[in-house]
Amino acid sequence: MKYNYLPGCSLHGSAKEYLLSFLRVSRKLGFQLYELSDWNCCGATAAKSIDSEWTLLLGARNLALAERKSDVLLVPCNLCYHNLAITATALRESEVRAEINRKLQLVGLYFQGKVQVKHPLELLVSEQVLEIISSQITRSLSGLRVMAYYGCLLTRPKEVALQGETNYSPRMLDKLINILGATPVPFSAKTKCCGGTLFLSSPNVAYGASRKILDEALRQEPDCLVVTCPMCHMMLDGKQTEIERTHQVKYRIPVLYFTQLIGLALGLSPKSLGLTYHVVSTRKITSR
Repeated sequence: MKYNYLPGCSLHGSAKEYLLSFLRVSRKLGFQLYELSDWNCCGATAAKSIDSEWTLLLGARNLALAERKSDVLLVPCNLCYHNLAITATALRESEVRAEINRKLQLVGLYFQGKVQVKHPLELLVSEQVLEIISSQITRSLSGLRVMAYYGCLLTRPKEVALQGETNYSPRMLDKLINILGATPVPFSAKTKCCGGTLFLSSPNVAYGASRKILDEALRQEPDCLVVTCPMCHMMLDGKQTEIERTHQVKYRIPVLYFTQLIGLALGLSPKSLGLTYHVVSTRKITSR
């Protein structure tokens, strides 16, 4: 199976372990992945805060490029996925699409509305792929207590939520954890915002949001958290020690990308999955 993917800015920088594990796991499962040529930043939250049309134009340019290659575009970054899915939904309206295409034509592009935006999680939990994963598991994760954290962007608004998921009780990650042989731990904060987009402008607010998630996780005593989002990983792993110092608490909870957890079950080495790049040590997971 061949797919084009848009990594977004984070996967080539602060979330390179996500990109490493995404590519290694995909290769192991027999997928051929091709990075979308000449992709641009999705605008994150900054563009829409200034002019909502900027987000549509940035997203539409990526979608028009992807449409030339295939009918599916994989987008592993939750914020990129959210913005591109919002754009694809908005461009279903013929008047909106016509106005955006008028501007895209200035750079030689045109969007027809044929490409489907997918998060890799959707692909990896499809029945066909779950069968492939199950047949290739070589490392037991039995007894590993894993808490699934989805963040706020994959399940809302409902128009762009992952297919079949509900806003407050998604199940895809939990299903994947089960298939891998680990134990999903119930988590009432699984779709709460980590505060990541406020980190630069209001760091105390961002730390407070992440602290609530980590406090809830600590009460359930998981072996690790599993995430799908570079921003969430930055806050819950990268800033975990700062939150501990600021609030005089101690968590020491490893935070893995879901692709890293899959890779471990498939027998891939921790180093090849980028698990040595984490701020909070993952040794208690990798040494099992």
